[in-house]
Amino acid sequence: MLDIREVRKLFPAASERTYLDSASMGLVSTRTADALHRLVQLATHPPQGHTGEQHMRLASLREAARPALARYLNTETASIALVENTSQGLSLAAAAIPLRAGDNVVLVSSDYLQTALPWARRRRRDGIELRFLEPCNGRISLDSVAERMDSRTRVLCISSLQWTSGQRLDLQGLGQLVREAGAWLVVDGAQRVGSVRFDLARTPVDFLACSGHKWLNSPFGSGFLYVGQRAAEELEPPMAGFLGAHPPSGGWGAYFADPTASAQDVLEFPRNARPWESGGTPNVPGAVALHASVELLLELGPEAVEAHILELSGRLQEGLAELGANVVTPSEPEARGGIVSFHWGRSIDDEQAAWSALQKAGVQLSLRYGGGVGGLRAAVHLFNDEDDVDRLLEQLRRL
Repeated sequence: MLDIREVRKLFPAASERTYLDSASMGLVSTRTADALHRLVQLATHPPQGHTGEQHMRLASLREAARPALARYLNTETASIALVENTSQGLSLAAAAIPLRAGDNVVLVSSDYLQTALPWARRRRRDGIELRFLEPCNGRISLDSVAERMDSRTRVLCISSLQWTSGQRLDLQGLGQLVREAGAWLVVDGAQRVGSVRFDLARTPVDFLACSGHKWLNSPFGSGFLYVGQRAAEELEPPMAGFLGAHPPSGGWGAYFADPTASAQDVLEFPRNARPWESGGTPNVPGAVALHASVELLLELGPEAVEAHILELSGRLQEGLAELGANVVTPSEPEARGGIVSFHWGRSIDDEQAAWSALQKAGVQLSLRYGGGVGGLRAAVHLFNDEDDVDRLLEQLRRL
């Protein structure tokens, strides 16, 4: 179990307000802030030596994020690419998967907009079909996904935890459907990774894209893309940056000091996740922050974090039901995570008024809709406690 009092000390903002909005933006811990401060000090006062040494030192700090993420996700370090955000990861996958006119991609109408945008561009360019699944009563079932797939389905692109309903999907079942169809499974993990455990050794996913600024409690501009073995071996990354290639003998410093080096030189790229990064000057601060944030999750224990979040979200659902709210999020623990969405009042105007009143009372949450699914959206995370949940319920009771 988490020692929630000690955890909250690491997140000062959690004591300054009732923060229930990690589905939009997580809070940054003092651990992560300290790691960034040390990096700034290094940049402000670089040690003596040539710039090549400084590049290597910064690269080493950035690289630490990769094995930490691999441990958290139970996968190989070589399968992790460091990217800026979920959008970039999804776009990389969409640009690499081969599609022809008449092929189709299955999506969800209520899903986050970015899951569809890259494929919409390919529809215009390549003549593919986008097949949107309409949730039934806000829920997505394996049968409803299977009904949208056929012999020309090449991709299922979907969020593992839905951003408006809070439903956690059965990725094992979805992966089986996709494998049987000979298609690719592209997953947006932004609303799950960091809250509910994600075991990539047991989950058949081809691509998993995730930002760090939500449930991973890292600042903006940091994220990752998991590239499965089949994708790494069969697909060509859409970008080519020299830092994604096998380094030359002696390293890049020696290479650039070699008079025989030329732009005509042919570089070899490994068949793993590294070539899926930009391959240019990387976002070192983002990776340093992400590393510190993931290390904290590993220290606290992903299982303990998940149990704490599910306990709080269950407490909130029960309290909302007692108040007469229409809870959108499934009640089954295996079908939810940290998001609890609910309707309040009789109209969107009532929900907007409730959201404004809650904000004024110091209770921060969101109002989110997609494809007609959604409502007021509360998000409970590792730094939240029962008092946070009870304050939201008390304010709703006053309304």
